[in-house]
Order: sequence, then structure tokens, then C-alpha cells
Amino acid sequence: MRSSTPEVLKKVVESKIKNVFFTSLRTIELAFGTDFDEYEKMRSEILRVGNNSIREIKELINAEFGIEEAPEQVKVKFTNNKEKANG
Repeated sequence: MRSSTPEVLKKVVESKIKNVFFTSLRTIELAFGTDFDEYEKMRSEILRVGNNSIREIKELINAEFGIEEAPEQVKVKFTNNKEKANG
């Protein structure tokens, strides 16, 4: 069994997000090809939004959620750190 850490969680989330935007691009390419006026613009936008989402979710994991390492699992506490500081 692989190690469970916040870094593993980030890699799994990144993989799932990449799967969404790569599948979107592949679907467009299969349906319409790549030889149309707006293809490069559309491709750039999909990749930009996907990569920005990956960066944002990694920052969110680091900043907003308490993550404790435990044997065989990663525990994610869905408690906002800001609320913790106030309460």
C-alpha cells in the first residue's frame, strides 16, 4: 500500500483534474479535429483553466484544511483554519 500524505492527496487530485481536461480536449479533437479556426484558442483556455484549478486546489489543501497523517490513511478535517483561530 502506498504512503498516505498530503502530497499523495495533492497528486491524486491533480491526476483527476488532468483527466477531466485531457478528456475534454480528446473529445473535441475526435468530434471536430484540430484544423478549425478556434482550436488553439480553445485548447489554450482548457489547459489554462485546468492548470489554474490544480494550483488553486493545492493551495486550498495547504491553507484551509487541517491534514493529519495517520497510518494507512490521510485524515482531512473540513474545518476552516480561520474558524479554528476565532473559536
